[in-house]
Amino acid sequence: MPEKQGAKLKSLIVLNILLGMAAIMLLLQVRKDGGNTLLGYSPSRLGIIIAETFTLMLFTGFAMQALKKVRAPENFTNWLAKLPMSSHITLTLVVFFLFSAIGLIAIALTGRWEKLGILGIFIQRATPFMLWPGTIPILLFFYYHIKHEDGWDKTTLISIGMTNLLAVFMLLDTLLRTQGLGVKRLKLLVLNEILPDFAWIGILLAIIVILHKLSKNSLPTRAGFYVVIRNGLTVFLISTLIYLTSTTVVGHYHTGEQAYAPDLAAALLEGKTYLENSASTVDLTYSNGHWYVPYPPLVALLMLPQAALFGSDNINTVSFSIFFASLNMTLVFMMLEKLKNLGWTNASTNTNVWLTALFGVGTIHWYLAIWGEVWPLNQLTATTFVLIATLLTLYGRPAWLAGLSLGLAILARPHIGLTYPFLFGIFYNSVNNLEFSKHWKLMLKWLVSSTAPLALTVAGIFWYNNLRFGSPLDFGYNASLINIGLFKDELITYGQFNPHFILRNLQVMILGFPKWNSACGFFSANETGMSAFVTTPALIYLYRARKMNSLTIGAWVTVSLFLITLLLHYSTGAMQFGYRFLLDLLTPIMALLGLTLGSAKISLSARALILTGILVNYWGLWWFFSHWCR
Repeated sequence: MPEKQGAKLKSLIVLNILLGMAAIMLLLQVRKDGGNTLLGYSPSRLGIIIAETFTLMLFTGFAMQALKKVRAPENFTNWLAKLPMSSHITLTLVVFFLFSAIGLIAIALTGRWEKLGILGIFIQRATPFMLWPGTIPILLFFYYHIKHEDGWDKTTLISIGMTNLLAVFMLLDTLLRTQGLGVKRLKLLVLNEILPDFAWIGILLAIIVILHKLSKNSLPTRAGFYVVIRNGLTVFLISTLIYLTSTTVVGHYHTGEQAYAPDLAAALLEGKTYLENSASTVDLTYSNGHWYVPYPPLVALLMLPQAALFGSDNINTVSFSIFFASLNMTLVFMMLEKLKNLGWTNASTNTNVWLTALFGVGTIHWYLAIWGEVWPLNQLTATTFVLIATLLTLYGRPAWLAGLSLGLAILARPHIGLTYPFLFGIFYNSVNNLEFSKHWKLMLKWLVSSTAPLALTVAGIFWYNNLRFGSPLDFGYNASLINIGLFKDELITYGQFNPHFILRNLQVMILGFPKWNSACGFFSANETGMSAFVTTPALIYLYRARKMNSLTIGAWVTVSLFLITLLLHYSTGAMQFGYRFLLDLLTPIMALLGLTLGSAKISLSARALILTGILVNYWGLWWFFSHWCR
């Protein structure tokens, strides 16, 4: 250990001991009279005094014993540095403790401790004395960084920090949501709030294992795989923190009446396909004396484990939605990085981070991520499986896996199958350099393998429709028209798809602008929809995607098929901010933007447009959920 580092060690140890002594002295200053005291201190204060004194004595004794030895600074530093080394587990724990203390102090300082009941009162009283224990993790962290400054990088630091910050935020947010934590409510709190939300961590771990299997033959080294996972996990955690914070800011974190999926999951567990005692019937289908959810059942199927383990009433659809929205951001980042690694784009990782931010908070994906009702849930989960199918194709995995993933997306939104040309374009672009004899055989094999699971999915939807409505082709949409209200007359007259709707849809998706609201002195969005170029001005760069290869052709064919379908559709998306149907075609759009904005450094104008989109969608959160200037 260099002498300079040893001097820093001694200085920080002495400073930490002095801080501990000062904290204990402050604790000893406050006494009160009364029968419920010991030596003039309340039981809670006396407990803190004893705990901090014991901790200080233990820390001081160990430090002094280590410093007596000839090579004490090195030995003691090695001991400190070894604590966090086992896969960063201990380091994660000490940082978790630090963030927990900071989070609880923040609650106390802002006065929200009252919402935490008995725990809040304890926090308020103990706040001044939580500062010293918080310096111990800082000390450990500091020496770990000195000892292993070449063994990790900034991204690892961000990963560890974000992991802890996310966990602390979720726990504190849960406590505040439930209005306090009493001992008798602990079991109920854990079962009803914490475990159902954290159950998705298991799915995340399963995804990481699957990614390991997918990438083991595609990455040159084992370290390369960990870089992919580390970066992906960082994006996921930052995304989740953003979306969780958004729900808290606008006060929207409860399952809505029109979520339907938890009730359908409970019904499926009982062998039923209809809802009983639904709190709302908006967009439901009434048939044979029962109310049905007309949409395919993917979201309810995904909720089956939670419904079986914790009960459908304990499923928070906002938390569910946030998980898949954060996963979407991660998958978009991984898609852009894979396009870069294949040499198909010239983008840097920095550019891909900007594009990922564009997708996650610079489009309508942001407010859809925290909505938690039936329409955005279907869109978000469909997008997840489209992105998974895209990654499977990019990594060159078996075509039937990509077909199966796209099939699952169809179980949420049937028309999402129009993404198939984009997937085929990716595959064709990866094999077009092969000689013709191999080329057409591989292409035929891919087409057959990928369409087989799609056929099974379509057959499954037909069976589900027949089970509910007695006809394979009846989705129940026609019978649900009585609940729509908006565009009802035109829908009855012209049907679901008709050229009559083209002009209106064009006006909304391209030319729809916000209007000035003199009552609140700001702009107000149109509830029937608003231009995609207003919510996401960076879409203007799509005009550059003119270089023709199988990837761009496949992407543009998919985008065109979606646009034709949406222009003919009777609805613009109804009650919404922006144009929510844009999410259905954002996957190929993000690939096209990766091609057009792909450079070592993203331009200033592109960053300005992305930031503008983020500000517009932040306004959308307030307008949509808090009814600000609405």
